[in-house]
Order: sequence, then structure tokens, then C-alpha cells
Amino acid sequence: MKKQVIAILLTAGLFVTQAQGQQFEQDPNVIQGKAAMGKRVFKTENPAADKTENFDVKSIGVVSFAASNTADGSANSYKHSLRITMSLVMADPKAGNYQLVFYSDGEQVPLAVAREAGMVSIFYPAAVYTDIKEKLEQALQARKKVTIKVTERTTGFREGVLSF
Repeated sequence: MKKQVIAILLTAGLFVTQAQGQQFEQDPNVIQGKAAMGKRVFKTENPAADKTENFDVKSIGVVSFAASNTADGSANSYKHSLRITMSLVMADPKAGNYQLVFYSDGEQVPLAVAREAGMVSIFYPAAVYTDIKEKLEQALQARKKVTIKVTERTTGFREGVLSF
């Protein structure tokens, strides 16, 4: 009888421990009403009205390669990021400044298109850098039309399209 009581208590303790261990955390980035908006990882500034811009690309500008890390003595010090930035020269000088930014695997980029200090950046994973560079160079050499299309909506949707 004593062994059965101990076995029942151990079994009950095991179930209670498993039930407590399976509680899921809620993701603060999931929209759950206006109160959750303050708990987001980053805040965006959406345009007042939907807008889409189309501009022709004239040539490739400066291409830069950057490697970075945070050397703080932790295991994260061994994680390096690669950024390749390719500026574009637009056919219309009034179009503004555009660049393609290629980021390394594992890096988390919150926006597909960002506007900062008069520069429009369109983000792509570094894995497609060679393909985009080759197609862009071929199209420009063949004098084909290359277009940048940037869409920004009031809902937060952002899209940067490079078409050849």
C-alpha cells in the first residue's frame, strides 16, 4: 500500500511538472490590440497614403563590402555579419538615391525597403548577390530597361522590385 501511494504521488508530480513546463510564451510582436503596439521590437513610420514609385536605373554606382561583429567576450563575438551595398545611378536625377543592400544569413532585417536620410535601401539576402549583379550588368550592357519599383502602404506593407 505504501509503495502504491508513493507511486501515485510521483506520477502526479510528474504530470504537474510537465503541465507547467509546456506553458507557451506569447510573442509580443503579434498584434493583439492597441495595447500590444508598445511592446513591439521596433517601431515603423508608415506613409500617410499608399505610394508606388517607378524609376529607371542608368548604371551601377559604388559597391562596398563590410564585415562586422560585436566583440564583447561572449560566444556572440564569433558571429560576423556581411553587408554588400550596391548604389544605383538613376536615369532621372530627381529620383533620389537608391541602393541594394545584401545581408548575410542569420541576420534579421526588419524591413524590405527603408528610407533614411534621403536614401532608399532595398534589402536582399547575400545568397542572391551574384545572380542580381550579373543580371543587372548584362541588362545595362545590352541597354535593356532596368526599373526599380518601390511600394509603401499605410498598412506597413513594403516592397522593392528590381526588374530587367
